[in-house]
Amino acid sequence: MISTAEATHINHFYISCINGERSSARVELNIKRDNKILQLAREPSFTVNKPISKEVVARDFRHPENIGIFYCETTQEVPLQKVTMINNIGTANFIPHYLTLTVNKGETAHLTMKLLSPEKRDVTWKYNGNYYYMTHWNEVVNRTATLVVENATLANQGVFSASYFGDSPLNGAW
Repeated sequence: MISTAEATHINHFYISCINGERSSARVELNIKRDNKILQLAREPSFTVNKPISKEVVARDFRHPENIGIFYCETTQEVPLQKVTMINNIGTANFIPHYLTLTVNKGETAHLTMKLLSPEKRDVTWKYNGNYYYMTHWNEVVNRTATLVVENATLANQGVFSASYFGDSPLNGAW
């Protein structure tokens, strides 16, 4: 997946998904926005076009539907293949040190967020959109909030996010 996430205007924002398989079989690709983790009042209205056989492009976004978690899905593979892309708002209070983190089963994961505008407020961590943990403001070290997930299992797969307690998730990061 490719995106113009740093575009200064929403009219210039798009997401492209390209399948690199050499197979001549018809490739069915689609781009979807996850409306469960960051819920919007309206269903997204962006359009998805197929400029060439192995590519789809999503554009014509309205703000804030360009913010959140997006999936590129292909039905060519069994089971269904899904690639995840995260687009945080440019004015968010947080920025993740890593957009993705992979750990082995049983290992400890350290999820870290840099605070761009540090405040004496607790940091709320969510997992797949649901409350997971609270970091007290005095536990933030060097403008970094850390969530430790010990003894990782398959049940820990998903999207983690952080935002200030009581703040809009749009001002946080995934």
